[in-house]
This record gives sequence, structure tokens and C-alpha cells, in this order.
Amino acid sequence: MITPAYFMPLTIGFILGILLTLIFASLYVYHREKRLYKSLEQMLDDALEGQFKEDRFDETRLSYIESRFKYYFSGQAITHQKMKQEQDKITALISDISHQTKTPLSSIILYSNLLSEKLDEGNLSLRDETTQTCLDYLSRQSEKLQFLIDALIKTSRLETGIIALHKAPINMHHFINELLEQVKPLSESHRVSILLDDTAKTILSNNENPTELTFKGDLKWTLEAFYNILNNAIKYSPEGSYITISIIQYSLFVCLKISDQGMGIPESEVPLIFNRFYRGENALSSEGVGIGLYITRNIIATQGGYIKVEPNQPKGSVFSVYLPL
Repeated sequence: MITPAYFMPLTIGFILGILLTLIFASLYVYHREKRLYKSLEQMLDDALEGQFKEDRFDETRLSYIESRFKYYFSGQAITHQKMKQEQDKITALISDISHQTKTPLSSIILYSNLLSEKLDEGNLSLRDETTQTCLDYLSRQSEKLQFLIDALIKTSRLETGIIALHKAPINMHHFINELLEQVKPLSESHRVSILLDDTAKTILSNNENPTELTFKGDLKWTLEAFYNILNNAIKYSPEGSYITISIIQYSLFVCLKISDQGMGIPESEVPLIFNRFYRGENALSSEGVGIGLYITRNIIATQGGYIKVEPNQPKGSVFSVYLPL
């Protein structure tokens, strides 16, 4: 018969075994959690320093947490980058507004003061030459300021997506006719002729059954884009010269080329002419604020097209606008 004394060592050993197992299990869980917390702390430190990277690719819980952290921080980084870009755009726009409005405002203040002095002296007369000069300057600078403000508003709305361009099929026949109608007063006042190549003539000559050649775009904004190009071509071309509009159809795009005989664009300035408020050295003596081509490129790009410029022979420039069919 087994006596109770026999079970005593077994019972004590069993209890000690359980206690040791619990102790080792507790130590294991403690150290594991410590490593987990340390890893999480390291992840957060790396994220705050912008150096977070995912380096565990297994089936553990920590790998899953790290993967979710990576996803979250990547989204945060993209959001931060977008916010930084928007802040940079706002800063650049404020700087541009400050720079571009300084000249017309200074002129308005100057000539307003001259008129005020004449008024104080009792010498103000609408027939006076100085008075007329001041009024002319005030009128021109006010118009320039109004144009600048309108251009800035358009630019801002295009960049921020406030203005949505509604793309629809545009018939080339009607588009060319309306474009020529818009620029006619400007070309006549500058005595610059606008000619059409054979393809464009064919399109416009078929009045009873207009060509089915169409492209996708917003009619109003596309007209403005091309008006800006023609406006520059007319403004910087000498009297008696001509501008040619050519049409070339490809499988996916239709290309409208506007070739002028103006002063041309130096090769070094070609990458810059579509920047906001950029004006080439040849254009500094002419009126303008350098925002027309910037708006034009935005309009064309938003509609899925693109624009490029190259020298015309023997002089002038050729603007090629590609619009999706």
C-alpha cells in the first residue's frame, strides 16, 4: 500500500513545476510585450522623423500592425505633400499678385495725385494736355489692373478645379468660324491678315454640309485658349504680315497650327513661355502680363490635349495644339 508520505515529494515537485512554468511563461509574455512596445515606439519615432519603412514580411501580429502603420503613414505623407504644394501655390500666387499689381497701382496713384494737385490749384480743365494725359494713363492702367484680376481669378479657378470643363464633341467648321469672328476686330486694328491652309479652307467652304471632323473639348474655354495664342501672334507681328491656321488630322488627335511672322521666341525661352507671368525679353516693350499662354496650356491639358511651340521659317513662331478626336 502506497502511503501518503510517498505522494509528498511528487506533489511538491508537481507544484514547483507548475510554478516554474508560470514564471517562465510570465517572463516570456513580459519580454514579448516589451519587444512589441519597443518596436511600436521605434515605428512611431521613425514615422515622426520621416524614416518609417516596412521591414517585416511574415504572418505575425507585429507584421500586420507594421503594415497598417505603413499604409497610414504613407497616406499621411501624401496628404502632407499635397498641403505643402497647395501652400506653395498660394504663396506663389500672392507673390505674383503683389508683383504684377504694383506697377498699375503706382501709376494710378501717381496720376491721381497729379490731378488732385491741379484741382487744388484751380487749374483743372478737361481740355488741358496734362489732364488728358493723366486721364489716359488712369484709364489704361485701370483696364490693365482689371484684366490682371480677371486673369488671376480664372487661373485660380482652373488650378483649384472650381471651374469644371465640360467636354463635348465640337465641330471644327463652327469652331474655326467662331474663332475668326472673335479675333477679327483685333487683326483688323493691327493690320495683320489671318489665312487658312487648304484643309482649313475645305472645312470652311462646305457651308451646306459641314465636315464631320470633330474634337472633344469645352467650346467656351477652348475658344479662349486659341484666342490667347492668336492675340499674342497678332500683337507681336508687324503690320502687313499674315498668320496661317493649318489643320492636320491624326488617328487620335487633330492638330491646329498657328504660324506667325512675328519676332519669334528664342530657343532658351521656349520651356519658360507657358509659366505664369513669364514674359520674354523681346516682349517686354509691349503691353501684357504674361498669363495668357499659362491659361492656354492649363485649358488644353485639362481637356486631354497638349501644346508645343517651334520656330517658323524664315521668322516667327508656330504653335501646335493637339486636341483629342
